[in-house]
Amino acid sequence: VGFRSSMASSLAELQIRAGSTAARADLTEGMYLIGRRPGASAGTTGVSVPHASVSRAHAYLKVERSEGRTVVQIRDAGSKNGTSIVGVGAVPTEGWVVLEAEGKVIFGECEGVVVLREAH
Repeated sequence: VGFRSSMASSLAELQIRAGSTAARADLTEGMYLIGRRPGASAGTTGVSVPHASVSRAHAYLKVERSEGRTVVQIRDAGSKNGTSIVGVGAVPTEGWVVLEAEGKVIFGECEGVVVLREAH
């Protein structure tokens, strides 16, 4: 699992599971690419989810601080099996959707949750 780990500045944690597949990443402010083999590119950090239903480049997460709170947004990266938010529906490939605290996200057949950390 490739992830940025900085507990002092971590604003949230991404947890993803499907059967025996598990991935976890500490999230600081920035852009993340979730995928089977996402790699890191300029301006993004890759989060690897080694599951057949997850595309090589599956979805983007954007983490920001706004008005004293952490805001996490998501958009699909054109994945084959799609990205959806439980109770909301499909995530678009254009524009961003704000994830509510503890909102569950489906990446292919993998369920994920973004857990926001309390601000200090």
